[in-house]
This record gives sequence, structure tokens and C-alpha cells, in this order.
Amino acid sequence: MIFDTDLMLFLPYTPRADSDARGYEAWLREVDAPFFNSVPGIIHYSNWKCSEPTAGQFTHFDFLYLDPAMADQVWSNPEVIAFAAGWTEKWGIDPKAEDLAINYNSYRLRLCSGQATFDPTAVRIAGSQTKTPRFGGAVWAVEASVVGTSPLPCYEFAFGSAAHSEGPADSRLGTLIAAPNQ
Repeated sequence: MIFDTDLMLFLPYTPRADSDARGYEAWLREVDAPFFNSVPGIIHYSNWKCSEPTAGQFTHFDFLYLDPAMADQVWSNPEVIAFAAGWTEKWGIDPKAEDLAINYNSYRLRLCSGQATFDPTAVRIAGSQTKTPRFGGAVWAVEASVVGTSPLPCYEFAFGSAAHSEGPADSRLGTLIAAPNQ
């Protein structure tokens, strides 16, 4: 699936340690993904988990493809703000933390090369210092850090069969948890 947008939010995070036992993945499928996919200005929203999480790094991530003409309205939407606060309270590592980056990060990305795509079979992701693709994916530059600070200026995302190709050592394979019609 290809989207007609060059704007995305990438949300890497690690939920609270007991989240799986409390039904986190079912909640993502039944509540989180349907909510975000119903918000005007969001073209497509999906939730993923790292197949082999790396200690000290995020274990989950979301892709939120935006309609550029409505992007500013998404994060100023009171329902989105309230929903994000509810997520932090229920699933965040430290819901009372003043710095929300303890709970999740959010980076506004702009497409540099490739296409804004989605394939539910898999995704390979890696941060990058350059806008040059390293393993056949689309490269997105960090336009702004919304929550937290991005450790790298660019990210590369390769979906489907390209995700299963051998990527660089710092890349990670993700499996889909929730998305529309999945």
C-alpha cells in the first residue's frame, strides 16, 4: 500500500513491564488503532513491536502517516491530547514523569527518498546519519522532535520482502500488532 503523503510521525517507545500481562496488544487492536485511524488528518496508523528487542532501546513503535494539509490539527485535537494522556497513565513507564520522553518519543519525519508505504508482513527500521538508503527502504528525515530528542537525523523503513533482506547491524525487524483491516 502506498500513501500520498511525505509526512509521518514515528513513535518509538517501551510500555510498562506488566503491559503484556494486562492485555496491551488486545488494547492496541481494539482501542488505540481504531481511535487514531478515525482522527481527521491521519491517513494511516499502525502499531508494531521489535522482533528481537535490543536492551536499553525501544521495544515498540508506531507509524502515523499524516495528511500534510491537516497535520497541525491532529496534535492540537483535544481528543488526541486526552487519549495520549490516557495512554501514558495506563501503559507508560512513569505516568507522573514531567518529561514525557520517559514514556514515549514522537518525531515528525519528512520523506527524503522512496515512497510512503505500508505492508503488514514486516518492517525493517534503522536510524541513519544520512539521507542515503542503506538497505532498500524509504528514508525519512527528522523535521522536528515532538516528544523527546531523536538520536539520529534520519530513519529508514523497508516494508514487506525488503524487510526480510539482511539489513545493517543496527537495523531491527518489526512485526505488526495492529493496523486498519488487519
